Amino acid sequence: MAIAVAATAANLYYNQPLLAEMARSLGVSQGLIGLIPSATQFGYAAAILLISPLGDTMDRRQLIRNLSIILALASLGIFLAPSFWPLLLASFVAGLGANITQQLIPLTASLSTPEARGKNIATLMTGLTIGILLSRTLSGSIGEYWGWRSVFLVAAILAIIIGVLLHRHLPSRAPAVQMAYPRLILSMGTLFKQHALLRESALTGALWFAAFNAMWATLATMRRLTTASSRRGCSVSSGWPASSGPRRRAVWSIVSAQGA
Repeated sequence: MAIAVAATAANLYYNQPLLAEMARSLGVSQGLIGLIPSATQFGYAAAILLISPLGDTMDRRQLIRNLSIILALASLGIFLAPSFWPLLLASFVAGLGANITQQLIPLTASLSTPEARGKNIATLMTGLTIGILLSRTLSGSIGEYWGWRSVFLVAAILAIIIGVLLHRHLPSRAPAVQMAYPRLILSMGTLFKQHALLRESALTGALWFAAFNAMWATLATMRRLTTASSRRGCSVSSGWPASSGPRRRAVWSIVSAQGA
């Protein structure tokens, strides 16, 4: 399941190293293309608020199956997007589908014995971190040689494979709570008001996540500046010769992942 968490979380970050290429391909400005990673993250945030709670009231195995279908279709939508606005919509839906991660972690906790729960959750969180860090390296390398659209074709195939494997091997479990959806959503507000630690943790996590994405989503723009400067014989960021070409950009992706 750690591999599934890594592969799912990676969908939130595949587009970040590809923004400059996307902008050129679709003929839009750098400012407008910046809405693409924002749409993915907004979709993920919406899923955390509106889809994650469903894991308490329905079989998570079925929910994960449905999310896998959504993620695969959204990735195919990005791959086939003819213009900016369909791409923006598909990116938002991909963020919704990536909620698989938020279903697998509590499912693992519920399936684990008290003695093994901490170890199992830590394994999944390691997979989550690996997916976040290596997603840029993977998408940057694939996009460099086969184009940015190919990244999302690969993502769709991975979503299908992961979805099928999870559906075949995850157990079905009766929901822990029977509650109408509006009441379920409103219950989160009650918990938020009752628990100060929850409010503090939510605010800290939101600020950290916002800072993280604000920094790494701009790397594609930095690469474009580097490419422009390389025509004069060296890179802005490192002073390496322009002739390093694709190899230099692959190294840049690896360094970016390590820096994260």
